[in-house]
Amino acid sequence: MTIRSATSVVGKAPTKQKRIKMMCTMYLDGQGEDQLAGAPDWLCEARDFVMKSGEQVTAAHVLKEVNVGMGDANLFAKKVIDAPRAQLDHFVIKQVGKTDEKDTVLTFEMRAGFSTDLWMWAGQQSGEEFDVVFETLGQDQFLEDDSPEGEEEEDDATEEEPVEDGEDDEKAIARHKENLLKM
Repeated sequence: MTIRSATSVVGKAPTKQKRIKMMCTMYLDGQGEDQLAGAPDWLCEARDFVMKSGEQVTAAHVLKEVNVGMGDANLFAKKVIDAPRAQLDHFVIKQVGKTDEKDTVLTFEMRAGFSTDLWMWAGQQSGEEFDVVFETLGQDQFLEDDSPEGEEEEDDATEEEPVEDGEDDEKAIARHKENLLKM
């Protein structure tokens, strides 16, 4: 796995809960059949679909309460860095690279409780490849069921799809909904 970016996110008052949001990328082919062992069926099926069709899939699933253990190669200490009870969402599976040499990749957002060790490690490892182990504690849920009605999401810093030239807000929202329903 590779961390593309890491951001500190602070929740609303009065708690001002601090989290670390990391945009991550994983290559899904060329690493053995058991690469996604234990992953939800929908993720494995989406990977297989993308590898066969070459189309992009955006999955509207949220995995809550996932313990994430990340590689031991870091400058600060020789130990695995943990992100306990993290949330994984914004899953996109697509192919990248040259036409004849395409790789299938999974990009997703990981949100974890703030810890100094995780923050320093994420900064050091950004852009570097490392091993990762996911242990799911909770059930996966659809994104639409993630927050109770009338409650707004705390993070304003989520990555949004770019608006194409000449596209108004209604068309951009419709295009985004279509991408979410591809799965």
